[in-house]
Amino acid sequence: MEWTKEQQEAIDYRGENILVAAAAGSGKTAVLVQRIIQKITDTEHPVGIDEILVLTFTDAAASEMKHKIADAVRAELAKKPFDKHLRRQNLLMGSAMISTIHSFCMSVIRSNIHHTQLPAAFGIISEDENALLLSQALDIALEKFYANIDRDSSFRQLALGYGGMKNDSALRGMTLSLYRFSESMEQPVKWLNQAVRQFRCAKNAESFTASSFVSYLLEEAEKSVADILQLYDTIIERVESELPADHKMQGFFVPEREQFLAVQIAAEQKDYEGVCCALNRLVFDRFPSAGGKNVAPEIKAAQEEIKSLRDLAKDLAGALQKEFSISYQDAADRMKLTYPQLRTFKNLLLMVRRLHIKMKREKNYLDFSDLEHETIHLLSDAQGKPTPVARTLSEKYEEILVDEYQDTNHVQDAIFRLISREEKNIFMVGDMKQCIYKFRHAVPTLFSDKYERYSKKDESGHLICLRKNFRSRENVVNTVNEIFRKIMSRRVGDVNYTSEEYLVRGADYYPQLNDESGFAAELLLTDISIDDKKSLSAADSLVYEARCIARRIREMTDGAEVMVTDKQSGEPRAAEFRDIVILARQTKGVSSVLEDALQREGIPSYSASGQAYLSTREVLTALSFLQITENPRQDIPLLAVLRSPVFDFTAGELAEMRANHPNGTFYEAVQNAAPQNEKALAFLRTLEQFRTDAPHIAVDAMLWRLYRELGYYRIIGTMDNSVIRLANLRLLYERAAEFERSNPQGGITRFLAYIDAVRNGKKDMAAARVLGENDNVVRILTMHKSKGLEFPIVFVAGLSKKFNTEDIKKSILWNSELGFGLDCVDTERRIKYPSLPMHVLKMKINRDLRSEEMRLFYVALTRAKEKLILSTSVTLQKKSRKKIAFLPNGAPIPAFTHNISCMRDWLLPALAAHPDAELLREYMPAPIQKEHPFPLRVTISAWSDLDKDITVTVHKQNSIAPTQTAEVPEDLISRLEYKYPYRAYGNIPIKLSVSEIKQRQMPEGEHVPLLNTLIDKNLKKTEEVTGTERGVITHFVIQHMDDEKTASLEQIQQQLEQMTADGMISQSQQEAVSAESLFRFYQSDIGRRMKAANRQKEYKFYMEIPAQDIFPDAAKEAENRNILLQGVVDCFFEEDDGLVVLDYKTDRVSEEYAAQAAQRYSEQLKYYADGLSKIFQKPVKKKYIYFLHCSKTIEL
Repeated sequence: MEWTKEQQEAIDYRGENILVAAAAGSGKTAVLVQRIIQKITDTEHPVGIDEILVLTFTDAAASEMKHKIADAVRAELAKKPFDKHLRRQNLLMGSAMISTIHSFCMSVIRSNIHHTQLPAAFGIISEDENALLLSQALDIALEKFYANIDRDSSFRQLALGYGGMKNDSALRGMTLSLYRFSESMEQPVKWLNQAVRQFRCAKNAESFTASSFVSYLLEEAEKSVADILQLYDTIIERVESELPADHKMQGFFVPEREQFLAVQIAAEQKDYEGVCCALNRLVFDRFPSAGGKNVAPEIKAAQEEIKSLRDLAKDLAGALQKEFSISYQDAADRMKLTYPQLRTFKNLLLMVRRLHIKMKREKNYLDFSDLEHETIHLLSDAQGKPTPVARTLSEKYEEILVDEYQDTNHVQDAIFRLISREEKNIFMVGDMKQCIYKFRHAVPTLFSDKYERYSKKDESGHLICLRKNFRSRENVVNTVNEIFRKIMSRRVGDVNYTSEEYLVRGADYYPQLNDESGFAAELLLTDISIDDKKSLSAADSLVYEARCIARRIREMTDGAEVMVTDKQSGEPRAAEFRDIVILARQTKGVSSVLEDALQREGIPSYSASGQAYLSTREVLTALSFLQITENPRQDIPLLAVLRSPVFDFTAGELAEMRANHPNGTFYEAVQNAAPQNEKALAFLRTLEQFRTDAPHIAVDAMLWRLYRELGYYRIIGTMDNSVIRLANLRLLYERAAEFERSNPQGGITRFLAYIDAVRNGKKDMAAARVLGENDNVVRILTMHKSKGLEFPIVFVAGLSKKFNTEDIKKSILWNSELGFGLDCVDTERRIKYPSLPMHVLKMKINRDLRSEEMRLFYVALTRAKEKLILSTSVTLQKKSRKKIAFLPNGAPIPAFTHNISCMRDWLLPALAAHPDAELLREYMPAPIQKEHPFPLRVTISAWSDLDKDITVTVHKQNSIAPTQTAEVPEDLISRLEYKYPYRAYGNIPIKLSVSEIKQRQMPEGEHVPLLNTLIDKNLKKTEEVTGTERGVITHFVIQHMDDEKTASLEQIQQQLEQMTADGMISQSQQEAVSAESLFRFYQSDIGRRMKAANRQKEYKFYMEIPAQDIFPDAAKEAENRNILLQGVVDCFFEEDDGLVVLDYKTDRVSEEYAAQAAQRYSEQLKYYADGLSKIFQKPVKKKYIYFLHCSKTIEL
């Protein structure tokens, strides 16, 4: 392969850190692989593959890279079969450290496990289980804080001011989000402490100005003032060059411009108060009118453009005034006022962190964040210096190569630094313009800072830029350059897209055609105007934009209008569906609309997030079968199974069954038909067999029996789209197996409950991926998922969709550079005051959001190999047209790009000056640029032309005259008045607790709720403890009491005080528990027997019981039905001849009436005994009630 000069330099350069800034399609991966191959095949200075560390961000990329290197080594070995070094490299290839960063961290930890406190057999926790543990850790932490809410005013202020209106869900969500974010920092605890410390220090002007928030705000003020001054320079220049010397505007704008010099000086001097004062003194005089009917058209046009520039300057000045609207004193005071809440919030986060780590370690688990931080602990000491482990790794690896470096976070970058040789042997490859994973906590500034330093020939590193694009035709390259040179900058995108950043065409392998007009870039505009005042909604706009795209795809593929280069032959051929991809910002809610539009045109398509997986027919039928296996008296799932091709009942057969048995469930109708209907009889036998086996086999095994024994898998294989359908069934089986592995108790009931939880959470499961490279369908992808891919023809759609700004609406905001903050809330008066930190964080988040969206836009456009088509909806009515000022070169004034709300508003100004964009300039007037950088085709389609049959306007309805009353048929009346005879089914629950049964039978008895209600924050805040709460607290205390430390009243009292100190119970709850009663219990005969035996407390169990036992009045409806019974046994212990059940009660009964009171619980203990005997296969020999109030034991 022939390498470019820059590529060869990246392959050969040695001696210091190297940053390769590789543009899209520049062959960066090929260069990285070649550098490795050259090192390990160099006979003069050979380097072993085990001396090279290669880190990527996906397993697939690591695997592909390893295969390429292995193939190269084998090829060299074929030339030199007796070369010992090459033979050794071939043997070592399987163990080469070419992996993801997390795999490398795991390897480091396992190799040095003796230097850690981790278990040797640790595993990686699943995402779902980790989320559950984190939620539990948060529950425990919040419970402890709520326990002290009356004494901790800062937490009370935090909970009331930022927790949410109805509950604390907002506080919980923010805690979890900030916790996950902080874990991406190199030192999370240190970062949290530093973030809070600047609030405590905001006491004087010096410390206030030194805070990260004020520093950032002053830096942004300098940039904004520079933009405003540039605007005024442009205005003054245009006034002097385009308007007469005696025009009123001559000299008018000079004093306005000079006002901003005072703002600029104050910002440069870091004088916050000075900036506020200078901004408050700004004055804008009335815009001079120089008119009359006799004004020349060119003068009038110049005046309008100057006015639009001045309006923009005023808008920027207004935004700047708003940014500095909080006075120095108010800003400092509010920072000090919010310090206690932020400190408490930090402490809450640190407690959650400790609990989460503890819970993971108890299960021998690590998550991916743990892998990184545990590696950091192994590699650095308390001062951040490399440890012996780090030095050993540094000596081992001759070079560290990092792919996609722009997606690195702080922790990962620290790991690279610690194992390097004084930061002189790290080879980093990436592209700042393709950094689109900030939501995964990537830090773009790590790349940009090195880029800036290395470009200055800094001794710490060497910069190599790969600009040649070997992916795209010249039209695509020029389109990308022309658009982004006008809109991408350091302010928006974090990159100045100058000629140094331009893509350079390197793909000279495309065949030349006589007519290449088909490769022209296209701009598809869907006009959504209804009239001069109204336009379509966003949802309707997407529908018609999708139809416009579908129509264009149909036109392109019907003939040979657009040619593409065949991948195999290299020759041109007509475009097919498989050559086309549609990229959208997101596919949720978009892909289904696109698929419908394509289907209307007869175009096959594929989107991984298209049809909901759980709604596919094959999956629904399988789930319906599981539902009726659990409970056949569910009409809808039963009918779905009967109508399925497995049992193949016709609609007529089902109707006949219902007609012969009109009342009751449909299952009863099938049972009624079975004696005379062999088909129904066979179904019932099959179902009964599955129901009999269900309690004893796993869900995945049940599904496999459905697939194989009943032939469901074979039947689905004969249907249309069978490949996808079969893959969906296999995926359902795999998910059921995974569920069984992660849930030991498993079972159909829990699996169906899990599926319901997914649906109720408005989520879905990912569909099976079966699409092959040769399937002739149009693909629909998100812009994020398209990264690293390439397609002959790319449609970029939905560019009018607004950016998602939900993050800035949170009550607490954060940023890795600035820290975190919140608004100042007066909880007593329910008034919220804006705080400077929140104001600055919103600015920063907004800026970062737009920069990320700009880079995402770049990624989308650079996926195209041969043709690029940009699609968006627009409103072309006159009243909606925007006035945008342009520079002489046709680029929009840079300040226009800073506060854009969708990608369309970057794209259209960037193309408006193109010579071929006459249609666009009718909507957006712009100067025509002289250059003709690429051919452009602009098409405008009115939404009404895309579907004449659909009308979206709603007309006023005429009133309808009353009609004469007609006689209603008797059968209609009987149907309308029909009453379902088995409504009693609705009163028979699927599951009951033992306590609920006791309540039904003995409403006056004590009801002890499940112990998790103990931690309810309302209970903890209550000073007066009710009788029911006393019972809950006492059970909780006995559950957590160390039975071996109950020999004296003092020991029991000490345990109660320790529980209070640990936050397990409050002071008022401790006082509600009688230590004397507990001491008498432990000293009693039953208490001593319990302590001497093997015992379990608060034991939960489940068992089935006949419904008739609980609902004797609904005997017919409850016939043959079972109810799932859930119980919690206070205590049971095992003696030589059987189990003993012990239930302790806090009822205030005297010793005289204890026996009578105990009878109320006889049924409850009977169920406890039945459940325990079935579970443990041992007899329950005795059942006891112990009344703590009178210290009386009663045997039942």
